[in-house]
Amino acid sequence: MTVILHSEFATPIMEKNEKYFFSRKENKFITSLPTKLNISSGNAITLNRFVLDHEELKKFKSFVQEALDYYAYAILECKKSMKFYITESWFNYNKPGTSHHAHWHPNSIISGVYCLKGSSTPLILSRREHLFPGFMFNYQQSNKCTNLERSFLLKEGSFIIFPSASFHYVPINNSSQVRKTLSFNTFVKGKIGQLHSELNL
Repeated sequence: MTVILHSEFATPIMEKNEKYFFSRKENKFITSLPTKLNISSGNAITLNRFVLDHEELKKFKSFVQEALDYYAYAILECKKSMKFYITESWFNYNKPGTSHHAHWHPNSIISGVYCLKGSSTPLILSRREHLFPGFMFNYQQSNKCTNLERSFLLKEGSFIIFPSASFHYVPINNSSQVRKTLSFNTFVKGKIGQLHSELNL
């Protein structure tokens, strides 16, 4: 018997390993940014939600933009008439014993996480809708078709880029090291859509 499995309608999640080497000036600027505590999960985020807009991180922003462009044009194969650009950007700090609740990023199209430090606590992405809504089956083992979650153990100097509507969270940091990441959101400008649905943004 010949069987062909067509696994269609996948969620495109890109993992990219490319370490950025921060200068002393860049590290000093990042360290100087005030943070606030997330009461629900104990992690901290920078008060500034547009950190990559600062002149001190201009070079790092270009580095992040390159990864975003690769996702948009090489992975999604979007036309170059569309330009994806970074909107919000902020740093996250997960001290030992803290986590980050499940969430998604509204008012954004593509989101990403870059790991600066702490590679022992994963980022977990969750399936937004069950394969068979209303039912939960027992499987011999999970696979790409039936997985409810996918865990990504980010190394220092690695990206995860994904659709902003994807639910994701960080479990409790059980290591002795602070997990430090950059998160960013995006939007699009240029010509999008086709025929009667075309827009110029």
